[in-house]
Amino acid sequence: MADHAGVQKRAYNYYESGERFPDAKVLMLLSRVGVDVLYLLTNARTPSANPTIARLDKGLLATCMAGVEEGLEASGRIMDPEKKAELVVMLYDLHLAADSPPQKATILQFIKRAA
Repeated sequence: MADHAGVQKRAYNYYESGERFPDAKVLMLLSRVGVDVLYLLTNARTPSANPTIARLDKGLLATCMAGVEEGLEASGRIMDPEKKAELVVMLYDLHLAADSPPQKATILQFIKRAA
């Protein structure tokens, strides 16, 4: 799994033992191989791997999308569409579980680590 996370085995062991926490880039890489990132962050399972459009909170999704776009513009960074989509989904899931809108500081932190 360390290979999928793009880290050395020792670093991954620290993540598993709780001594250290993975950054946004590691979480995005793990999500690509099917790891439930929401569970890692909140200890709550992702409600559905394939939510239907009807169940999406469109307002929260729009807020996450706008926040990522604003954060990229403010930081002068560019992100390819696939990475951008993964970041929006990660923020959406994280804040849906937390029942709070995404904070600009959180969005910027994810962008800096992912871009």
